[in-house]
Amino acid sequence: VTDVLVGHDGAGRTASRPATFVPVRMGSGELAIEVAERGHPVLLIHGWGVDRRMWAPQASAFRRQFTTITYDRRGSGQSSAPADHALELEDIDTILDELKLKAVGIVGMSQGGRVAMRYAIARPSRVTGLVLQGAPLDDTPAPLAADASVLPIARLTDLLRRGDRAGLVRELSQHPLMNA
Repeated sequence: VTDVLVGHDGAGRTASRPATFVPVRMGSGELAIEVAERGHPVLLIHGWGVDRRMWAPQASAFRRQFTTITYDRRGSGQSSAPADHALELEDIDTILDELKLKAVGIVGMSQGGRVAMRYAIARPSRVTGLVLQGAPLDDTPAPLAADASVLPIARLTDLLRRGDRAGLVRELSQHPLMNA
């Protein structure tokens, strides 16, 4: 995949230059970002346990008409910034600022949808549209006891980074959340 870093030329036109990786520094690490430029910007936010690669089919289609931005959330994929849900809205601000974007449409899946909803509520002027798939709502009662809803994040992240899909599926399928 050839990625594009979005910029502007002196005449106010959008210009682009090829890049294979767009790291954005986030204090204690970096976020890995892919950008393909075409038109109106759309940010795709992945769920927990996956990374920006999950959007490959959608990004391929979107890139025909949209500036498509995918990134590995903190603690995921190639991002070296440690997981911290409290910083995810600021991460989006940093991404948009780095790419010099005032506003963006957002597509969020699962926990990425939760982040997208929080961002849209907190910063409505920076969101031009919102599409959610399987996004959990905040402040809804948990179906499980608190200790049963804890996921072994470090273990699952390690399996994902090693590419052990079978191990990840096995580990997740045995978790109490799968029986809720």
